[in-house]
Amino acid sequence: MKSVLLGFALALFFVSGSAHALKLTDGLYFTVLPNSTAEVYFILPDDVGTGMGKADYFITTTAIPDWDRDLTQRTISTDINNTAIIPIRFFTIGKSEGECSNYTMTIQAPSLGLSRSWKGGICVSKYMDVDIVTGPVSGPKEALNQNVDLFSLGFRTASKAVKPGENFSLELLVQSQASLTIDVSVASDVQLAQKSFMLQTGKGSGASTLMLAGTAGAAGTYQISATAKARGCTLGSCTKQVTMTLDVSDSGPKSGYSVSIFPENLAIKSLAPVIYSFTIQNNYQAEASFVTRVEKPYDLDSSFVIDTFAIPALSEKTVNFTVTPRNQTGFYEIKVIVNANDMEKVASAYLSTNEMVSDVYRSADEVRSQASTAVKAEVDSKVKTWYSSYTKSEYGSNMTAYASLQKDLESEKGQSNQTEIPENETGEEPAPASPLGMIVIPVIIGVAVLFVLLFMRKRQGKEGDSLDSIKF
Repeated sequence: MKSVLLGFALALFFVSGSAHALKLTDGLYFTVLPNSTAEVYFILPDDVGTGMGKADYFITTTAIPDWDRDLTQRTISTDINNTAIIPIRFFTIGKSEGECSNYTMTIQAPSLGLSRSWKGGICVSKYMDVDIVTGPVSGPKEALNQNVDLFSLGFRTASKAVKPGENFSLELLVQSQASLTIDVSVASDVQLAQKSFMLQTGKGSGASTLMLAGTAGAAGTYQISATAKARGCTLGSCTKQVTMTLDVSDSGPKSGYSVSIFPENLAIKSLAPVIYSFTIQNNYQAEASFVTRVEKPYDLDSSFVIDTFAIPALSEKTVNFTVTPRNQTGFYEIKVIVNANDMEKVASAYLSTNEMVSDVYRSADEVRSQASTAVKAEVDSKVKTWYSSYTKSEYGSNMTAYASLQKDLESEKGQSNQTEIPENETGEEPAPASPLGMIVIPVIIGVAVLFVLLFMRKRQGKEGDSLDSIKF
């Protein structure tokens, strides 16, 4: 049994990697492997939306309870023509699986009258996950265990510059591998021709594009927000909200460039190609050359590697590409990295395969860690029943059962403090260590770790692997 568990742990290591490098977003919650490192990065001045002038940015990071990190206080001086990518590293060495912390990152620029904060959370777990939560949550565990990104919502670009009175169009994108009916509403002080939409998503479909046509009013900065809700789904993550900025000015956009990627966060079930796109906005007054590459884990295939694009002045270019995952319960980070005029900018996206399974296992392990034998058996039975249904149902059709199971697991936590009855007094066989304890992974007992790793790498590339092989 120890060899099986070792093999499973090593498999998770290769599926997930030893470290994250995540783009800072408000409401960012993520897991990190035990005895590992996560990196959250942000770009100055882009991520605080400042003007062209040089400024000193005072950065602070706090964690409650205190969590080891390499940036607590720092001052960075930069401007729009000298961007800086700033990392914050969180360490899990000495932390136990299941430990969590909230964190707050604040940037202040007194000369600009600026103060902005980002909040999120971190947990130690062998089940890798990233969730961007817009609503209130009780803590990191709730955010990670009860949010599944069935669909992704986003604007093609984070901002757009137009002149007063000018007609304009914006692209709002929705994408999902699940069969969903999604209602979308748009709110803004800007005059728009249409503000309500309904669309259908499904297996094999790419992004659905909603065109927002409008007319700019007086000079100023306007926010355009969109809300999308999947019908028949009560999960908080079945409602998405995004916002973009419309800059109305006679002077045009601020000099520079930006890069965005879509979808930003998406969970899928089938190991089929997923269509992605990135958009480069050239806001320079002249044509510019952009060297662009895609970085991704080794077990994620990508149709795009590296290329160079010449983009005319004050225009943009969108490039579509596909990625294909090779692991049934994998987590992937996809980065589009662009270099132009001695500056580098990054856009990040996250793709999860069978995130619902990982979330259920994480919740169940939390209950089982301190539960009695009877409670463990009940948890195993509920998880096994749900999983059997999940493997046979159409993706997105069993969200009520998933929400109900997570609610049941949450209620079971109240019983997890019961005293375990010694096995030698009951004569019962011990319950498995976790709902994954009976996953069959062919690991040769006693083979050196190197051979196990090579074996797992080979197995991950086999097309015949299926979740049907996972048993409890």
